[in-house]
Amino acid sequence: EGWHIRSDRVALAVVSVIVPMGAERDPVDQEGRCALLAEFMTEAAGGRDAEELDAALDSIGTELSVMPHRGAVNISVSTLTRHLDASFDILADVLLRPEFEADDLERVREITLAEIAQRAGRPEQVATLAGIAHLLGHIPGQGHPVLGEAAAVESMTRDTLVKTHGELIAATGAALAGISSPPSSLTTAGACIV
Repeated sequence: EGWHIRSDRVALAVVSVIVPMGAERDPVDQEGRCALLAEFMTEAAGGRDAEELDAALDSIGTELSVMPHRGAVNISVSTLTRHLDASFDILADVLLRPEFEADDLERVREITLAEIAQRAGRPEQVATLAGIAHLLGHIPGQGHPVLGEAAAVESMTRDTLVKTHGELIAATGAALAGISSPPSSLTTAGACIV
């Protein structure tokens, strides 16, 4: 399923792929699994290590972002329309051909654990998470933080994340949304992933 919004005011293209692999799909003992997987996928992909992927993105002025949510993960690229095809190829690599290098997992894990530790010092986040746990904790997949808890993130293995990728990315499909001017190849490129 895909959407395209045309705008003649921008020479920018933004393509987002929304994958139904959010926190609600995390097993009880692996809270934060989908968020960690999404970040892990963006480290190295399509035969490129982390530095090569960053260099490829920088060379065409493309920003790659990941936003994990409770119901889905949004992985997107923002670029000039003239670089849309190359950016879309990188996005497809991230979604379909991540490298899953062990060193990359440890780096992503450290960053995630730091974010989890930081939220403990933010009263508004502590209150929000306590409210979510109280209101939704009885519903599987709903009562835990999207990033999970430190113990679950620390215990997650590369093999678990690779298996999860195969189960969720390969099997569930995704929605594609984009905006560009001119439409460029967004419509034909969308068929590659969806």
